[in-house]
Order: sequence, then structure tokens, then C-alpha cells
Amino acid sequence: MGKMNKIFKIFFVLLVFFNLQTSSNSKPVPPGAGEGDVAANILFLVDSSASMAAWIGNDGLDSVPNAVYDSAGRIIVTQSRGNGVIRYTYNNDADVQAYERDRSFGNNGGIRFAGTCRQVLYNNGRTGTNQRMNVNVSRNRNVKSVRGLTTSVLNNENLIFFNSTVRRTFHLIFAFDETGRNCRMVLDLPEIGTVRGFDVKTINNVPYIFALGTSNAGRRNGSFVSCNLETLMCETQRFGRGGWSNLINSFSRMSVNNEGTMLYLGNGNLNGYSLTRTGNAFTINENRVRYCARTNQPTLDSQLINVTSLAVSPDDSNIIYVGSGINFAIQKIQVSDTGCTVLSSIGKGIRSFNKNEPATGSTTIAAGDVNFSQVWGLEVDAANSRILTSTSSGFIDEFNEDLFTNTNRDTAWLENMGGPRINRWTGVKQAIDAIVNDTTLTTGAHFGFGHWNAGESGRGKNSRRGGRHCHRNDGCMYYRGWVGSHPEGTSRLCNTDSCINVGISSQGAGRIMSVLRPLGLAWGTDANAFSQMAQNYFNDGNAGGLVFDPTSECQLNYVIVIGDGAMRNTGPAQARIAALRQQGIKTLFVAYGGNIRGSSMRAFERLATAGSCGADGSDECEDVIVANTP
Repeated sequence: MGKMNKIFKIFFVLLVFFNLQTSSNSKPVPPGAGEGDVAANILFLVDSSASMAAWIGNDGLDSVPNAVYDSAGRIIVTQSRGNGVIRYTYNNDADVQAYERDRSFGNNGGIRFAGTCRQVLYNNGRTGTNQRMNVNVSRNRNVKSVRGLTTSVLNNENLIFFNSTVRRTFHLIFAFDETGRNCRMVLDLPEIGTVRGFDVKTINNVPYIFALGTSNAGRRNGSFVSCNLETLMCETQRFGRGGWSNLINSFSRMSVNNEGTMLYLGNGNLNGYSLTRTGNAFTINENRVRYCARTNQPTLDSQLINVTSLAVSPDDSNIIYVGSGINFAIQKIQVSDTGCTVLSSIGKGIRSFNKNEPATGSTTIAAGDVNFSQVWGLEVDAANSRILTSTSSGFIDEFNEDLFTNTNRDTAWLENMGGPRINRWTGVKQAIDAIVNDTTLTTGAHFGFGHWNAGESGRGKNSRRGGRHCHRNDGCMYYRGWVGSHPEGTSRLCNTDSCINVGISSQGAGRIMSVLRPLGLAWGTDANAFSQMAQNYFNDGNAGGLVFDPTSECQLNYVIVIGDGAMRNTGPAQARIAALRQQGIKTLFVAYGGNIRGSSMRAFERLATAGSCGADGSDECEDVIVANTP
């Protein structure tokens, strides 16, 4: 019974890691390794067809360039890969008390399209109203919040400003109201051909926008623009080719101090340039007046990190918060005309894609334990005394600015939200990785692994007997024997279309990820592939037949097929796995990644019955295991 309990645990963990959502009538897989020392045999056969690249759910985020609070303390988030501007709103319910994705924001939960914008600033300096844009704005970079803006057209409006990186909108900055549904302003800033960065600061009660970018006169030229957002009157400067224009074309983030006297640029180093109040707005001096050099492999609490994001403290213009996409940390630094002093730091300094979560019983995370991937965005909000960081992996973390000191930094972390979007293929890899690397689970079973899609050739889908042919036609052959001394070696046909890469053995679990991790996808999904591979492998006296004992009353044998169900040629496959079941080898099916329904789910259901029991209603039947989320 000890071995049976271990196998039960393996399948229980399968349920957990795949977040299985089965019907109320479904049962756990009848587990067990029999009695004595007989190990169960488990062969994973994973669908590696191109449709496994589909995204799972719609809650994950792209790489997040920036996040900022709006006037109500909600968090506005930009995304760089086409999923638009979104919002997180705090849920104060006693059983939640956390920021949650706000689906009421924008259209269908986000800003992805700009229709007609109420007020417009044209590149030639003219202004207008009701400009019909009709453009995609789903890929974004920076975002800023402006509160109580009044112009000749707008009256005391709270707006969200962001720039788009969709083609043909590189030069535009959009402003939407806080519902995310209405474009209230679009700025085609004079002189700017592509907006590289912008900041908004209220100086003497007047909001100004500052922007740097490539000049509309040529890509090698740089331009600086500042505009009074109330009057939409601007000052512009164009710079010739050379050092200053090169910097404009290479910096990662910018921030203006509270008085409008200094603009800071991060390009690894921290650079400060003087601003002067001129005419309608400001002009910039090309001569650098402040400079702090980064340190390679810095000591985080005393040496400047490689600066990829920055924000001036709203309380003190000589305090700047910086983040790094290379050193995976954030710092609080004090700046002067003679240099910089690191006052405090947060982060491990080692790249991590893990979510920040406090230990059980704690509400915060020690500064040296905070995970960051590449820190692309950093914002400080005076009204909330909060710092927001945003990263390449889609995570946003919130910190208490008042506690970002050497004394209190271990209590500065407040909350984490977001997280990366992953596709089915990545999710499957993560789930299998978690299982095969847990020795408490693998002790009770021997594992093997293979992948399948469609095609014999291992070349393009349109090649001879490639993916297209085998997806659409019955008759392709996938298992042609074993090469090597099992469990060493692979199936003879072993290419990008199909392969049993790891033979079942006591060492199989430890070998799977080295094969699975780099494995890619190919076109087509032929059910003949997994069914032939399973049946012929277990009946091959030089391969699976060496581990399968048909006379044993104790040994259990499973094939676990993981995929999305969008397969052809299921009739012949059903017959093969039914024959396997009659030999004592069950085939179980995991419908992975959500949104699997209709003919795909019906195919899974027929196959699940054939692989586990043969007839609906039998006590031996195992339902399709439905895994909607990673």
C-alpha cells in the first residue's frame, strides 16, 4: 500500500499543477504501483503542435513598461506586446484586500483603440477638436496621470497619458479619461518624429509635458519638446547628429525634477541636464551638469546599478529612485553636482521570474528577498507615498516610499500583482518540470516522455509526408522501432514531428526536462501519432516491452496524453488505445489550456472512454482531465 499511496500522490500533484477542473462526477485516477516493489510505468505523450502556442486565459500581462496611480488610487498599466492599457482596482472586501484586474476599464477591459479624440495638438503647432484617429494603440510604453486638467476644450478632467508603439503612432501621445473609454486629447508634438520618452510635471500649479525623441527631420537627429498642457503652447529644439542626438536615441527613461530645473536620463548611467523656463514652456541645455556612473557587478547597498528606469521623488528633487533591467534591483539615491550616494536598495540582484509572495504569517518581504526580472518602469506617487515597479515578466510591485530606508527597507514591500502571460506549451513544461523534479513523487513510478504533432518528415508542413499531409490524411507511420539499448536511445523515428525521447525507467524523470525544455512546436495534430507511439512502444520487445509485464497483477501502466484536442484521425487512434487498455495499459487525457470545446472536447471524451474503460458509465471510466489555467 505504500507504493500505491505514492502513485496516488503523483496524480494528486498532477491535478494541482494542472489546476484541473473536472466535473463533480469525475474521480481521481485509480492510482497505485501495486504491491511490493513494483513501480508504475508512466509515459507522457505531449502534443507539440503549433496550436499549443495559444495563450492561456486573459489575465496574464505582457512585458510592462510602466504603471502609475490614477486620481482614485487605481493602478494604470501599459503593455508592450499588444494587449493594451489596463487597470487594477483595490478590492477592500475582508476576504480579498488586494488589487484585482478591473474588467470595467476601457472596452473589454483595456484601451486598445483610439477613435475620435476631443482635442488635438498638431505637429505644426496648431490645435483642433474632434480629431478622428481610428488607430490601434494596443502596444504602449510610458504612462502618466494628470489630475484636474483644464484647457480651452476640457474642464477639470483627470486624464491618463500614454504613448503608443504601434506602427504609424510612434509620434503620438494619447490622453484618455479615467474610464478608459474616451480619447480626450492626442498630441502630435512639434519636431518629434518618434517619441522616445516623456514625463509630465506640475510646476507652479501648471502641468507641463516634456518629451525627447528622434526628429521628424531625420532619424539621426534628436528633438526636445516641452508644452504647457493647459494652453498646448510649446517650445521645441532640434539637435544635429552627434553625441546629444545619440543619447536621445539610446536612453531608456527620463524624469524631470519638481521645480522644472533638471531633466534626468537613464542609459545605464544617470545623466542630468539643466532646464530653463523659456517662452511657453522650457528649453534644455545640452551640456551635462550631473553624472553618476554605473558599476559593473555593483554592491547593491553602496554602488549604482545599471539604470534602466528612474523617477525623481515628489518630496525632494535630490532624491531619485532607480531600477535596473540588468542588476534586477531598485535603489534610492541622493544626487548632487558632485555625484551620487546610494541610500538604500531592494532586490536580490539576481534575475527571477518568480512572483513576490510573503511567507505564511507575514505581510511583507525582506528587501534582500524581493524578486525582480528586468525593471522597466518605476513611479513614485506623492498622494499615496507609494512606489510602483514594473518588469519585463509582467509583474507590478508596490512599496511604501516612507519605509524605503536602510532602517525600514525590510518592511517596505506591500503587494504584488500581474504576472506573465504564458501559452499552453510553456504551461505544460512548467507543470511537468514541477512533477519530475519532486523526488517524493518520482520514487513510486518510472517515467518516460515523448512528443507528437503530425508528419513523418520532420521538415516543413508542406514537405513530402509532412504536417499538412498527415494532419489531413490517415496512414502516416510514427513508431518504427527503438534505436539504442533501452532505456537509452530514442524511437527510431525521432524528429520535430514526433519522438519518444526518453524511455521509461527509474532514471526517466531526471531526463525529461533536458529534452522537453528546448523542444519547439510544429504544424498539424494527427492522433495516429500518439496512439501508434503508445501501442507500438509497449509492444516492442526492445523498448517498452522490457518494462511492461502483462502477467503482473501488481504493476500499473499509464499513458498520459496532454494536448488541446484539435486533432484528426481519432477513429484509428481510439481503436489502438482500446487495445492497449485490454492489455492492461490505460490512456488518460489532459485537455490543457482552456477554451477547449466543441469537436475538440468531444474527441477527448471519446478517447478518454476508450483509454480507461471502454463504455460510458463503467466504474473504471476516467473523465477528461480539464486544465484551464497554468
